[in-house]
Amino acid sequence: MNEFKTSSMRIAALAVVLGLAGCAGTVSKGVDDQGQAKEIIFPDPVKQATQPEGSYPSTESLRNLRAGLTKTQVFQLMGPPHFTEGFGAREWDYLLHLQGTNVVCQLKLIYDKQTQVGSIYSKPEGCSTVAAGK
Repeated sequence: MNEFKTSSMRIAALAVVLGLAGCAGTVSKGVDDQGQAKEIIFPDPVKQATQPEGSYPSTESLRNLRAGLTKTQVFQLMGPPHFTEGFGAREWDYLLHLQGTNVVCQLKLIYDKQTQVGSIYSKPEGCSTVAAGK
């Protein structure tokens, strides 16, 4: 696929995410201004995923995912969230198929008040960092 089509598809996907901006803000409990939560709640991948097939992120994308990234940067690395989150939500959730394995990992990013990643969680715990070679 050429770069123009890929870029156009990402812009179209971003428009969809922006359109959902009024949807869910947080589902985890006790989310503070720094993007930390007292209780992490993962959505049900069977009942709540809008993209139940998930995605197959590259190891490089997972290695580059870190606290401090903006939503736009996360979108460029991971694509749109796989649940009902919009661009205005404080939490983005993903279903990730880890390359070379049969492992499906749930990934949750919680954003701080400046809309930068404040914390990253996975279920099972640590599966995304193992996949990224960290």
